[in-house]
Amino acid sequence: MTTDTLEIGNYCVYCLHSVAYGSSRYVNRTPADRWDGIMYLQLTGYICAECSELECDRCGKPIPLDEDIYVEEKDLRLHWDCATKEEQLKIFTRAIRKESARKSNQLPPVWAPNSVPGGIGVPPKPTKPTKPKPP
Repeated sequence: MTTDTLEIGNYCVYCLHSVAYGSSRYVNRTPADRWDGIMYLQLTGYICAECSELECDRCGKPIPLDEDIYVEEKDLRLHWDCATKEEQLKIFTRAIRKESARKSNQLPPVWAPNSVPGGIGVPPKPTKPTKPKPP
């Protein structure tokens, strides 16, 4: 059993709509592969935003790209409006904790020029003026 790969370029690997520059689907396209087990064919190209929508685990309606929330305790993908107030509060507080932890641990990276003494962009240390030596 061999699998052939077909590069379809600027088309969605699921709906085959164009995702080329100038189309309304260009902005939200994402590189993707799709394997068809019947024809043993792997399509390589992009996936459009409409095909990458997830289904809400509560209401069953599609959730637009990047608008889903994930409830870890129950393993659910939901719309914000489908989440209970308790779930919304947990997600909100988790996001605040992550952001504050990220901000509190901000150290200059090792490679940053200003973090190395004498690195690029670091002004030289001031020197004390020296008195000229008498002849």
